[in-house]
Amino acid sequence: MGWAGRETLSTLVRPGKARGLLTLGASADVVVGLAADELDKAGDVTRRHLREAGIGSSDRVLLALNNDGAPGAWELARAIAGEAEAVSGCGPRGRMRLLRAINAVQPTVLVMTPTGAMDFLSRLHIEFLVDPLELGVERIILVGELASAKTEERLAAEFGARVGWLWCDPFFGVALAHGDAKGLVVEEDLVLGRLGADETVLPADVSGDAPAELVLQPSWSTALASASLRTGWVVTRPAEGDRIPLPTATVGNWLMIRGQWLSVSALSLALRTIEGIDAWSLVVEREGTLDQARLQVAFSRPSLTENPMWSGRLREALRALTPIDIEVEIQPAADQIGPKIVDLRGHHLGLDRAEVGVTH
Repeated sequence: MGWAGRETLSTLVRPGKARGLLTLGASADVVVGLAADELDKAGDVTRRHLREAGIGSSDRVLLALNNDGAPGAWELARAIAGEAEAVSGCGPRGRMRLLRAINAVQPTVLVMTPTGAMDFLSRLHIEFLVDPLELGVERIILVGELASAKTEERLAAEFGARVGWLWCDPFFGVALAHGDAKGLVVEEDLVLGRLGADETVLPADVSGDAPAELVLQPSWSTALASASLRTGWVVTRPAEGDRIPLPTATVGNWLMIRGQWLSVSALSLALRTIEGIDAWSLVVEREGTLDQARLQVAFSRPSLTENPMWSGRLREALRALTPIDIEVEIQPAADQIGPKIVDLRGHHLGLDRAEVGVTH
């Protein structure tokens, strides 16, 4: 059927023709649908990985996820409901709210993004003066984000819990892999593909050490079963044994920031509607537990640089585009603005896969 990424999915299936339960991306330009029988098939895949990830019939599970970095968080909850004693979702925002939810639900399993879990841990110590061991969490499942070094080790030690991973695809939100720091056990629908312009799917050969992109071939979707969908997640390490290594990078038009995907082309389009922008750059870093994003902008005229209304328009445009908190920095001249994307975390390899040009 063809190849597509999140930004080109509509070339394979028009959003207005998608059927069944529709999932929309953050900027509503990624639309996929699943009919009732397809939902059942996708749910079976997710439940298999949940069981393999260690969720059992006696577990009480709390999801602290948004519906983007781990799309279909509601679908995860629905699948877990068929496997565990109880499941609830409280969203990722508000760490005091999360603590109250834990005290109320008394979960044995906590499902979070890695930065969300580390930030929660930090606040338990600094703000809430709560010993993580007192919460009774036996297992932490990380999903939807790239982790900082030693995240799993620190969480395991502080909570006294087993720490594992669940990987959900960015189109449907189906869980397609589970594992730990040693790597992921994947579903057959997930294969490795080249990063360069050569759109040739490779078998899931984990013996090589060249970076490769995770590519989705969703057998449960009638409309897209013969398609190859680039996920933007990149494996950059050689495997240990027969597992696929944990993704350690991203590539393409979408950036992962605080568990949310941000479309660079959508950002560029939003900024084009604001008069007088001479140059801009998005800087992303992770100095502590959470990602920080700054939009650096230079205007073409000094009168705009000095006018607070223009910086206000920028903030309004960003709030309309994404729930991610992005700080605005006005620079005096365009020559003080760097490349369009500056990822100080080292996560994003580049916007153009062909320019990245990594081949096997």
